[in-house]
Amino acid sequence: MFAERDNAYAVTGGTGAYKGVGGELSVFDLAGGDTLLVFDLVR
Repeated sequence: MFAERDNAYAVTGGTGAYKGVGGELSVFDLAGGDTLLVFDLVR
């Protein structure tokens, strides 16, 4: 379960391509008990 507050998540990969990126996380409950996480990243 996710809280409705600001959280920080690391975007990793080693290339530095996402350094300084921010964005928004949208959480959707799907049928069958699955959850879809959508990260919209912006510079």
